[in-house]
Amino acid sequence: MLSKRELKFLRSLRQKKFRNEHGEFLVEGTKLVQEAIDSDFEVEAVYHGQSQIPPISGSFAVQEVSQNELSQISSMKNPPGIMALVKIPDESFEISSDKILAVENINDPGNLGTILRIADWFGIETVLCSEETVDEFNPKVIQSSMGSIFRTRLARVDLTEKIEKLKKTGYSIVGAEMRGDKLNRDVIPQKAVLVMGSESHGISSEIQKLLDFSVTIEKRGGAESLNVAVATGIILSYWV
Repeated sequence: MLSKRELKFLRSLRQKKFRNEHGEFLVEGTKLVQEAIDSDFEVEAVYHGQSQIPPISGSFAVQEVSQNELSQISSMKNPPGIMALVKIPDESFEISSDKILAVENINDPGNLGTILRIADWFGIETVLCSEETVDEFNPKVIQSSMGSIFRTRLARVDLTEKIEKLKKTGYSIVGAEMRGDKLNRDVIPQKAVLVMGSESHGISSEIQKLLDFSVTIEKRGGAESLNVAVATGIILSYWV
């Protein structure tokens, strides 16, 4: 059984400001909990209901809690029987990948989570997020990433400043835009940063000034636009 203080703390992690304040976030569901344990992330505790005793072990605490407590902590309508408290990792690291994905001002957590999943599928190890992009440890981002958040090196950065530095070290900067060059398998260099902007506003003018060129997915029907996660998947399939 959790104390009132513990319950209040775990419940507070639904909100970004408390995740940032404590440097921790929650993961829900058997698959995601196991993904967290198997990753380089530091799991601090696992909480489970009586009907779901996990066959797991590690240097973290494992505590049984009631279904009522799980319901109070969970951000899901139908809470799973297990969740883990995970430490937010240090996002500073040396970039060694030739292929980098950058996302700017992506506000929908489902889109960001799906983009991380797609990046993981295509072997893109490094993802840069603008400071205005939705929090990567938002519960909906974690759920929609299906565990890929634990296999992708993600950094929240001043995107303009970071891209300027990468450009100076030999990276081509490529944007996804409606007026870009027609996408084909050879158009994006092997050493490049692919920038995906928000569906509503596209790539900002500050980033546009740094682009070497843009690419577009050829349109044949009448749809006004593509979902940003879908577009990311299509472009990565050509690039990779």
